[in-house]
Amino acid sequence: MHFTKVITRDGREYSGPIWTWRPWLNWVEVCVDMNDIVRFSLDDIESMVTEGARDTINSPLEGETRDELERARYELKQARIHGWDNFTLDTPLFDWETRVPPRN
Repeated sequence: MHFTKVITRDGREYSGPIWTWRPWLNWVEVCVDMNDIVRFSLDDIESMVTEGARDTINSPLEGETRDELERARYELKQARIHGWDNFTLDTPLFDWETRVPPRN
């Protein structure tokens, strides 16, 4: 299980595994403190990073850092290109998609 660090636009920090992943609905849920599931609007997230993620058999044993907002941008780009879930090339971008990602 990988823990994702979420930093909201107002500076609050949360950490826990991603519980529900719904970028096409503009939200994601993270299980914080192993008891509370918190739903975040992607518009309210400044940064969302998972450390040590191993997604494929080709991932390094120690895992790698994954920018979850970048992954969501990619998935929504593919949804628009391929017409998934009623998305089209004309479907407007969410506010968070238009923000420039922070440089590390």
